[in-house]
Amino acid sequence: MAGYLGSVPVPQATQHRESFTCTEGQTSFATAGYTPQFLDVYLNGSHLSPADFTATNGSDVVLGVAASADDVCDIISYTPFEVADQTFTGVISFADGSASAPSITNTGDINTGIFFPAADTIGFAEGGEEAARFDSSGRFLLGHTSAVPISTNNMALQTVGTGFTTSGVLQSRFEASASGPSLLFAHSRGSVGAHAILEDGDEFGKIRFYGSDGNDFVNFGAHIVAAVDGTPGNNDMPGRIVFGTTADGAASPTERLRIDSAGNIGISNGSYIGTLSSAHAITVQGGAGAPGGSIRYGGGTGDNDLRFSTDGSERLRINGSGNLLFGDNLNTSAATNDVAGVTVGKTGNIQASVSGNPCLFVNRKTNDGTIVSIRQAGSEEGTISVSGSTVSYNAFSGSHWSRLTDNSKPTILKGTLIETIDEMCDWYQAQFTIPATTKVNEDGDTVEDVAAYTVKEPIALPNGASVGDTISHISNDVTYSATIVKENDNKHTKCKISDTADSLRVYGVFAAWDGDDDTVNDMYVTAVGTHVVRIHGGQTVSAGDLLVSNGDGTAKVQDDDIIRSKTLGKVLTNIKQETYADNSYTVPCALYCG
Repeated sequence: MAGYLGSVPVPQATQHRESFTCTEGQTSFATAGYTPQFLDVYLNGSHLSPADFTATNGSDVVLGVAASADDVCDIISYTPFEVADQTFTGVISFADGSASAPSITNTGDINTGIFFPAADTIGFAEGGEEAARFDSSGRFLLGHTSAVPISTNNMALQTVGTGFTTSGVLQSRFEASASGPSLLFAHSRGSVGAHAILEDGDEFGKIRFYGSDGNDFVNFGAHIVAAVDGTPGNNDMPGRIVFGTTADGAASPTERLRIDSAGNIGISNGSYIGTLSSAHAITVQGGAGAPGGSIRYGGGTGDNDLRFSTDGSERLRINGSGNLLFGDNLNTSAATNDVAGVTVGKTGNIQASVSGNPCLFVNRKTNDGTIVSIRQAGSEEGTISVSGSTVSYNAFSGSHWSRLTDNSKPTILKGTLIETIDEMCDWYQAQFTIPATTKVNEDGDTVEDVAAYTVKEPIALPNGASVGDTISHISNDVTYSATIVKENDNKHTKCKISDTADSLRVYGVFAAWDGDDDTVNDMYVTAVGTHVVRIHGGQTVSAGDLLVSNGDGTAKVQDDDIIRSKTLGKVLTNIKQETYADNSYTVPCALYCG
């Protein structure tokens, strides 16, 4: 047969028949040539399915089952025809085809194309393998020939794979802009294409995570749900996000975390634990608006404090400098104000302030021994120990504060004898008020954080100033208006280097200068316990000798062995500890003048 279709004659379509009488067991037949897929094969008059033979190389046809002797094999090949520039009406029918031989294909790539594997089903083949299909329910299946049910649902779009790349979905955006690719969820209560407003609690969309339990995909282990959180309106759509996980032994998720439309963060059953506010504060608490326990970071611009509260009141704070504050002294150290509390400084100092109770309790529960170890540069220099009902202060030296009358700070050799004078030490303070601080609470309101409180800091009395005067005082780089006040002290006298031989006013020996930075030059005078004493260079001492003043800051041997009011102390050993330029030297002594 021959003919053409089209506005211009094209190469004619023809068919060519070849008939073969088979030998016993014959499977292969050499033809005069064919175009793959454009041929029919008959065996003894029965039309064979494409699955019953192989015809791919354009010359040989190979049967899947060997023929018997004298069987007749007819092979009919066709030359294709072209259709150009035509408009068709009606229906164009194609053979079903298969994944290996699709019925709609491309010349030169005949195992890639479209085929029809079942009623109401369209398949897509690549390289002779099915790649995807639209099934009879309109579902698009990528990577599998039938829908995989999730619970009892067969979703409209399914991607099925056996590895990371075959089961993943990628969205990419290549554009010189800040925006990235999008995954959008939309929900309307109207019919398709129509808009009807959602209601409070309606879902915008959700993501569920399923896992096989060995039988099916009925139960999911976690989900993320976005829903309306409030009353929506035109250009007003409040929302929340809920995260849920399934507990061990359970079949469905329970809400674990929620972020509502106000930015509150809730856990478990929705009890709110936090707010991320515009005032840079994060609060974690037991319930929405409840006065229970809470943890709060920040309270406004520049506020870097971390606060811990119970029963609606702040109890502990780590301030922006790294100091730990307890009790009522939540904005400064316990040592610099009269507010009860404890301060643990980031540099290792601990301060405590209390009213009506001891500041420190130290208890050794079991056997006797050291209860406090006192160290310097890592080495133990002294201890407080307990033995039964006896408390011992070990390596003890009892010292007093004192000061030279002119507040000078000359070089004084350690162990130099000191006398009292008839003048009392005086210490002054700058008393000022630190204003109250504020914070932004969970409702966004500015409220008082720490109430105003009074602070006293040591100062040297300014020239010409008196108690009660108002001065400018700088504390922590802030200038305050302060009032001069005098400390209450009635026991510390001023002193001088002993200049009277056998003086009855010997007060002790010089230990060291007070190292604080209050501009008042106080010294430590050791009066009792053990300490080194500076001996006059012309004196020789022995253990057990009693010492008195030599009248030049050094000691000499007392002229008898009776402890008197002029006695400084007793030599413990004549082993010299240090020798000075004037040949005076120090030896360990027990002091009696405290």
